[in-house]
This record gives sequence, structure tokens and C-alpha cells, in this order.
Amino acid sequence: MLKELQRRADDLAERVLICELELHKARNLAMRMQAFHDFCNLVVRLEILRRDAEAILHSDRIVARLDKKVRNVAGSEPYQVASWFATRAPELSWLICPATFAPMNLSQPC
Repeated sequence: MLKELQRRADDLAERVLICELELHKARNLAMRMQAFHDFCNLVVRLEILRRDAEAILHSDRIVARLDKKVRNVAGSEPYQVASWFATRAPELSWLICPATFAPMNLSQPC
């Protein structure tokens, strides 16, 4: 069971690194918001892993490294920006559109 927990912790660590990279390198807001939501799902999975590890080992040593990385990502500027947009999504739905707005594409020749 310990190997299973370690495998899950390693998988989560890899996915946290991927989410961090996607948050920093996102080219548009939609991609950044997707990375933000993926990261939030990883935090939920981390809590489940913590609960399982505590039930089996009565210790937190497996998830300690992940906790530190999650805190670093959650404190980063890209995460904070995505979090701000996520909490204010109903107010700003007019601002976030899936297609880019290019006035020259809307013009038609005479």
C-alpha cells in the first residue's frame, strides 16, 4: 500500500509541475483558466491522498513535499490572476470571449 501511495504522490507532483508550467506559459486567458481549474482539481486529489496517507501511516511525510510545491504555485502571480478571474467570472463574462477580436477581420471590401 505504501508503494501505491508513493506512486500517487509522484503522479501528483508531476501534474503540479505541468500545471505550474501551463499557468506561466499560457498564451491566452482561456488556456490559463483551464490550467487554473486543473490545478484546483489537483489540490482536491492531494487532500484525498493526504487522508489516505494519514489513515495508513499516521504521518504526513508523503505529502509534505507536495504541500510545499502547491503553496508555491498558489502564491505565484499567474495563479493569483487566474484566481481573480475565476472569482469574478459572472461580473466579467463580457470580457472573456473564446475568439480573438480583430477589427480588421470584420471589415469588408467596398
